[in-house]
Amino acid sequence: MLIGLFFAIIGAVVIFAGWLWQHSTCERLSTMISGTGTVVELLKVQRPGETANFYPIVEFRTQTGEFIRFEGSTGVSENTYRVGQQVDILYDPQFPQDARLTRGLSYGYLLLWSS
Repeated sequence: MLIGLFFAIIGAVVIFAGWLWQHSTCERLSTMISGTGTVVELLKVQRPGETANFYPIVEFRTQTGEFIRFEGSTGVSENTYRVGQQVDILYDPQFPQDARLTRGLSYGYLLLWSS
């Protein structure tokens, strides 16, 4: 019985943490603006014993005319992006340097955003 109570408490903590994460994600995404950026470089990162990942370096212009350059947060295979390619992005007008590629967002983010 004590073990069941322990796991019930752990489960409640995990559910609460998930709710907090979902709430903060929805809050953050609700302030973001969609836009288009251009891949200007592919940063190759290869750890010993692993295949290489490429992180797109993207430039875009904010609604106020400021140019921003950021690195995609998810490594991809070499053929996923190419220099000069236009990509969809999301950025917070308060902190445009913290932009995100929409392609790198999971469907879970998009579902959370739409709820």
